[in-house]
Amino acid sequence: MALETLLYKYTTTAAMDRLASSIATNLMVDDLDASNVTEWDEESIEEATDIVNQYCSVIYTEESLSTSLWVERRTTWIACHIYFQRRGQMSPYEERYNEIIAELIDVRNQKTRIPRLPMDGSLRPRMSNIYVSDRHMIKKERVQEETSVGGPSDNQHTGWYTTEL
Repeated sequence: MALETLLYKYTTTAAMDRLASSIATNLMVDDLDASNVTEWDEESIEEATDIVNQYCSVIYTEESLSTSLWVERRTTWIACHIYFQRRGQMSPYEERYNEIIAELIDVRNQKTRIPRLPMDGSLRPRMSNIYVSDRHMIKKERVQEETSVGGPSDNQHTGWYTTEL
C-alpha cells in the first residue's frame, strides 16, 4: 500500500519499454507475478520523478515539469536505471544516470535552464536592504522592513528577522 501518491509522474512504462526494449524489461521481472510487475514499474517511475523533483521543484512547478519533453526524457533514463538495479545488478544506464544528475544539479544551481519551461515566479527577490548581522549566532540575515521594497512571499521562506530603527 502506497504511503503517498504523486500528483504528476514524468514518464511512463511505455517510454521505459521504448528506451530499454520490452524484452529487457520483461527479463528483469520474470520472477514476479503481474501485479508485482506493475507495482515495480510504478515504484521505479515514482522514484525517478522524486529524484527530478528533488533538484527541480524549487525552481519549477511540478505542473510545468510534467509538460516538459526534456524532463520526460531524463526521468525515463533515471527510471530505467532504477528498474535495472532490482536484482542488485549493475545498471547499463549508470553512466547516463550520472550525466543526468550533473545536469539536474546545474538546474538546481541555476547554471542552466530547462528548455521551453518558465521558471516559477516566486523566486523573484522580494525584499531589499538585506544585511548580515554578526551580533547573532543563528539567522544572521536581517532586513529593515521600514526602508525595504517588496515584502515576504508565501512560497519564499527566508528566516529573516526584521530590525527596528
